[in-house]
Amino acid sequence: MANKAAQLLRVAPFLVSLSWILYLAGVTWIGMFSRFSRNTWISENAILPGYARANFGAADVTFAGQLASELNAKRPTWDNDFPQWLYNAMQSLKLDAYVHNFTTPLHTKGQNVFGILRSGRADGREAVVLATRIRPGDEKRGWGESSGLCLSLALMRFLSGEKWLSKDVILLVLDGRHKYSAAAKAWLDTYHLDTGNEGMFPRAGVIRQSIVLDFDRYRFNSLGLVTEGISGQLSNLDLVNTLRFVAAGQNVNVVLGREPSQTMFSALFNFMKHAALGRTEEDHSHFLRWAIDSYTLTGTNTTSNSYIHTQVVGKVFEGIVRSMSTVSQHLFMSFFLYVLCSPSQFVSIGVYLYPIMMILAPLILQSLYLHFSNNNPMVGSAVSSIAITVSFGAIILHVIPLMDELATFLLPSGLFRPELAAVLWIVSVVIAVIGLYKIIFPRIENMFRDKTVVAPVSTSWISLKAYFNIYFIFATVFLAICNFSAATFSVIPLVPIAFFPYPIKFVQTRLQKLRTLFVIILLITTSPISLFVCLTLSGSGHLLYDIYQRMEEFRFAGTLVMPLVCLVYFPLQVLAWRVCLFGYIQSNQVSAQTPVTEPSNTGKQKAQ
Repeated sequence: MANKAAQLLRVAPFLVSLSWILYLAGVTWIGMFSRFSRNTWISENAILPGYARANFGAADVTFAGQLASELNAKRPTWDNDFPQWLYNAMQSLKLDAYVHNFTTPLHTKGQNVFGILRSGRADGREAVVLATRIRPGDEKRGWGESSGLCLSLALMRFLSGEKWLSKDVILLVLDGRHKYSAAAKAWLDTYHLDTGNEGMFPRAGVIRQSIVLDFDRYRFNSLGLVTEGISGQLSNLDLVNTLRFVAAGQNVNVVLGREPSQTMFSALFNFMKHAALGRTEEDHSHFLRWAIDSYTLTGTNTTSNSYIHTQVVGKVFEGIVRSMSTVSQHLFMSFFLYVLCSPSQFVSIGVYLYPIMMILAPLILQSLYLHFSNNNPMVGSAVSSIAITVSFGAIILHVIPLMDELATFLLPSGLFRPELAAVLWIVSVVIAVIGLYKIIFPRIENMFRDKTVVAPVSTSWISLKAYFNIYFIFATVFLAICNFSAATFSVIPLVPIAFFPYPIKFVQTRLQKLRTLFVIILLITTSPISLFVCLTLSGSGHLLYDIYQRMEEFRFAGTLVMPLVCLVYFPLQVLAWRVCLFGYIQSNQVSAQTPVTEPSNTGKQKAQ
């Protein structure tokens, strides 16, 4: 057994080197997802999309045009009489109309207007939501019969006369003046938690599905499908498939995203980017957080010159509502975890977890080799360092609201408040790093070292690296299950950062010096600050404001960017630098009593 173990240890460094072939294969596999995608299908037999003839007719389109003409004549605004106009319009359609007053976490006030269509065949236990948003400036741009508001009111008028409707339908008009879809969040919180100030909040049963109509163009030739939510949440794939089948029956083209992509690869990349960052400004994102299948439909233009008639768009929505009306339960038969390459092609979780494990292969093999080849493992020191570093990351994550409140206290006028909040948060990160290197790490070394043995101090970095790799592997796999897109964009650059660091003190050969230079450049270019610089170049171009925006998105929308930075990027950078600077950060007491020696096992150097 001992000989076999020795033989495996001799072969292990070569296996670790060959594992980079799996890393490259995993990255290539993800880039070729469009080649491995499958066509979508309807899993829930009760949906029956397009089984009946659509009856949304010319009279309904005329009614939408009359509403548009009335709006263009009055030009109401949210600050004046728009909520009252909506309330009267819904009552004229025999809807149970209500006005919802709310206050956002940013201390701004707003109003939502919603009406409930009670179905004669329904028992009031289930409902479908049709939502649309009124943005500032809509009254200046003017209204058309195909705008989301006019089309929604016309559709509610049509549905009120249909006998097949077996669910209540809620028309929700959202106040679009607030950031991070605060109007949708406030309405959903009030609907489910009964926090209304004036008696019991009106309800229509459990909301099963929701469709958000966001048409800001009068003429368009395709429907844009937006499915990504906050933290990568997605609706059941059957809801997406229903749209595709109903739209195909009306000869309507459906594209992925608000703007059409030229290639399937670009559509896949945009889908994964938005799923990783989170669509904080989309109203359907908050429906997904309440386990309500939802997406946003918008009008977009492709290369085609023929535009979709308003009647055809109304028939598409009629078909979707009719299909959802036939389902008497929550959609559960199809996929919740998937990646869309197009509205008709997807990659399921059963496929996309394999390339993630292939990308992690170098860290898996390196961790096993370092653990079993280390004759004097210092498990306590490694686990304590990792746990305390991650705890510091959690602390700087949870001080984000405190930094915002402190900036508001120092600058009540609001001028330069975002920049000050970002600076205060960066200062807290710097303080955390100084505390770790000056106080925590030396004391951990002094606490867990064996005073009778010299070697463990010189090999403690091996245990630290092995066990942090294990932490990173488990964190990535858990993240990939919840949000594959965020895991992909984080694991590809972070695996080399975790794999290559090696103590500078033990560098001897020219090849090792070149590798050390590469590691230092890699750590600098992939640091959290560099990450925010890249986001800035692709965003507003203002670094401090972009950092504050990510802080605010985490605080009010719950996005994953800041948790990833604080709980993965920050510990990885700190511990990677600790490995590189090993031998230079020990306390004077440790350095005097226990000299640092280079490990004699050359195989460990090969594995690094």
